[in-house]
Amino acid sequence: MNKKIILICIVAAISFITVAAATIYSLNRGKNTNKPDTLSYGIEHKSVAACDLLTLDDAKTLLGANAVRTLREGPDSSVNESISQCSYSNNETDLALMRVIHISARSPLTRDGIDGNTSAFESTNGSTPAAGDEAVDGYGDKALWDTSTHQLAILKDNVWLRISYGGSNQTTNSIEDTKKVADIILNKQF
Repeated sequence: MNKKIILICIVAAISFITVAAATIYSLNRGKNTNKPDTLSYGIEHKSVAACDLLTLDDAKTLLGANAVRTLREGPDSSVNESISQCSYSNNETDLALMRVIHISARSPLTRDGIDGNTSAFESTNGSTPAAGDEAVDGYGDKALWDTSTHQLAILKDNVWLRISYGGSNQTTNSIEDTKKVADIILNKQF
């Protein structure tokens, strides 16, 4: 029973870190108030559900046949954006062998939502990447590996994805493993 509680705590911590990082990025970036606050010019966006981007069957190809979904949240919407999260675990009770995949999808619903998502991929002076991030080529429109949280952030069609994949010690999570998850997700239309 204690191992299940630990697993739930790990998934909750990853979820909290993902949402906190998205919020911090948004709050630390300037808004351009000269743009309209609703989508126009034929731009259409809908909420992307993270568990639709990576299904349990997809997760099983990486985590093994015993994989289970441990979190499904959202999409929860505000005026400008919709956020959805999904996590899977290999269902291992030994913490040393436990592997978790976590995806957060932040969909823009307005022009400000688009600006918030795209600004997260720029430093305060407009260059990419921001401090602590490494640019990753070939993933979405822009992609960054966050060297402190060991998460891959991808901007694709104005949707901001954050992906983590690894064990209970986040610092050992590798970009190579995380790219395996991204490869599955980016092959889907959303």
